[in-house]
Amino acid sequence: SPEMGYLLHAYLKKYDVYNLKTIIRAKAVQQQKAETEKLVLPMGSLNKEKIMSLLEAESIGAILKKVGVREQEYKEALAYWEKENSLVEIENMLDQKWYQEMREFMTHLAGEHKLFKEILQAEIDVMNLKLLLRLKKTGMEKKRMEQFFFRGGALLSKTKCDALAEKDFEAIISALQNSAFKEIIEVHKKELEQKDLRTFEKSIDVWLLGKAALLLHQF
Repeated sequence: SPEMGYLLHAYLKKYDVYNLKTIIRAKAVQQQKAETEKLVLPMGSLNKEKIMSLLEAESIGAILKKVGVREQEYKEALAYWEKENSLVEIENMLDQKWYQEMREFMTHLAGEHKLFKEILQAEIDVMNLKLLLRLKKTGMEKKRMEQFFFRGGALLSKTKCDALAEKDFEAIISALQNSAFKEIIEVHKKELEQKDLRTFEKSIDVWLLGKAALLLHQF
């Protein structure tokens, strides 16, 4: 239907965000254009030529402006990059913009389109779980952590993540053992005790794919 086509188009914009982050990272480290081109995905609403042309911009701020991000939206994140030489806040700002757009779609979804809503909520849960553990591992203070979490999750809402951010890493793992992720936590308990997130994050991604496959089957 036209509505589903519109939703798919909006959802695929996540690859625009992926490609934009790839270009920004390349700009930050002055990566060769040929190397960067290998990393750009041929998906989303922006074609490859448009994405690659962004490398010609004189700065990261200019790249953001070229794709329509308002200065007031990226001003603080850009200042953090210039001060700390870290793109984490710029990348989070781009992710937040996309998820906010999709959350607006979610409020209008009903019937067969509820599938989109449930898959997106699961994606947000996974994003929040990864962010919670990654940021706590770095020792980031709670107040700063709160600005990174996404609204709209079903299992790990922003409110729940804000509350968990008050705990230390070990206490967060303990709390998650009473959540929907308890089986995955148990499998990777020893690695998590060492704050090794690599295989745990892969298992979380597999969980998300499994949930999406189940929803597709049900609908």
